[in-house]
Amino acid sequence: MARVSGLEKKEAPWHLRWFYGMMRLRNQFSEEQLMQLAAQIAFENYRARWNRLFNVESDHLYYGPTAS
Repeated sequence: MARVSGLEKKEAPWHLRWFYGMMRLRNQFSEEQLMQLAAQIAFENYRARWNRLFNVESDHLYYGPTAS
């Protein structure tokens, strides 16, 4: 991956980080897989907004790792 000289990764503007992130995704996934991923992300965003609108609470089905 090409880099902008003299610029650390965290110092790069968001649009450059996004661009290089998309380039990495294109190297790993087919066009169809990227379309499915984008559709799933859009659906999840829609569902989350719908849940906030109607104050839908979590069912607590997932219990992630706890901090020790």
